[in-house]
Amino acid sequence: SGSGSTVFALTRRPELIDQVMRDTNYNGWFTLRYGAGETLFKVNDDGTISPWLVEEYKNTDDTTWELKIKDGIKFSNGKQVTAKEVKASLDRILDKEEISAGKALSVDSIDADGQKLTIKTSKPNPALPNQLCDPDLVILDVDSEDMKTKPVGTGPFIIESFNEKQCVVNKNENYWDGDVKLDKVTIDYISDNDTLSASLQSGDIDI
Repeated sequence: SGSGSTVFALTRRPELIDQVMRDTNYNGWFTLRYGAGETLFKVNDDGTISPWLVEEYKNTDDTTWELKIKDGIKFSNGKQVTAKEVKASLDRILDKEEISAGKALSVDSIDADGQKLTIKTSKPNPALPNQLCDPDLVILDVDSEDMKTKPVGTGPFIIESFNEKQCVVNKNENYWDGDVKLDKVTIDYISDNDTLSASLQSGDIDI
């Protein structure tokens, strides 16, 4: 079982960490980086693409993709992740024209049936799985109470608190993909390099 905690530092912070309520920063990236959320597909260390929340997928014709969402995945609040929940999360991004990740998909319609998600595009889009790796397309529970500072995803950690100085995440006991090694992670925002160096040397931060 997981145990212990760690502290690491980032030199920039988002104003908010919901990928829709965003400023000029790339908020979906932070949700993913903090371990709170995951995308349907992911980029591996060697640059290849593999399914993440998706069990299997196929391009049934030039403009139709069928994705089967893995069974047994839950959001960190315990809610089951079905195709309906995934559709709601993607629709929320697609409704924001200023978010380029959504526009790039060229989506005409999304249908949900059980664990099957059918995405129809307005034109052939063979790069769809690659595009679904984008951090701005992280899958979140759209019904969670505080999307601005505590978005609820499927990742190994739950956001406990978020403010101008730090973000604290705790172990997600409902995590679907193996044991979470740490109980708690604290992310401090330190923009000044001298302060960052001093904090490392003093042991205030671990990474």
